[in-house]
Amino acid sequence: MSNIRKANIEDINRVMDIWLQANLEAHNFVDPNYWKDNFAVVKQEIQNADVFVVEIKNEIVGFAGLKEDYLAGIFFDQKVRHQGLGTELLNYLKNRYPQLILDVYQKNRAAVNFYQKNGFKTIQEKEYQNQNLNEYQMMWKSGEK
Repeated sequence: MSNIRKANIEDINRVMDIWLQANLEAHNFVDPNYWKDNFAVVKQEIQNADVFVVEIKNEIVGFAGLKEDYLAGIFFDQKVRHQGLGTELLNYLKNRYPQLILDVYQKNRAAVNFYQKNGFKTIQEKEYQNQNLNEYQMMWKSGEK
């Protein structure tokens, strides 16, 4: 049984551990140093975001970070992936936000498929900053099928 709650400052180290590990595992097409080099910036930014954590037996196993209706990402510890927790967290967010927008690497097929399965539609394709990688911008709106 999982519990979802708003994160607090004491959660930051565990959240960042999950963020780094999940990005390294999910994005084998990105230089690992990119994530490591941006760790401190993300740690600072995440403290200004709305972060919701998923706990199992009082251990944080995943989280989502948002700025307004922009979903910066959903991240889970590898040991609990593919157990429905991502969908549970996404449904929690859908009950609190009238729309959600996100960017996802096109090469991250598992994430693209996950978001499509959960009602997100591609609204734009774009090249990601300086990395020669393409992204989809996807959106979910309450009431749309």
